[in-house]
Amino acid sequence: MSQDRQKIATLVRHWIEHNEGHRLSYLEWRDKLAEEELPATLAALERVAELTEQANAALREAAAELGASVPESHHPGHDEGHDYGHAHDRH
Repeated sequence: MSQDRQKIATLVRHWIEHNEGHRLSYLEWRDKLAEEELPATLAALERVAELTEQANAALREAAAELGASVPESHHPGHDEGHDYGHAHDRH
């Protein structure tokens, strides 16, 4: 494997993991705000979580071609009770 190919494989894995952390944070905040009267905010958080999963699906295709192993995506039902937000997401 060339040095560039090795580097992009590492980057793709990193991007997927980073995106997944953000996706779970969006869903966490959607759930925390579920009782608030913020329909546009709740819809935006849900939509951005979906778009992030789509981005990760595309990156997983690249990872497969590169032979890079990546973790499976987390699904909201499996994440209940966990705090997946990053420190910089809590401003």
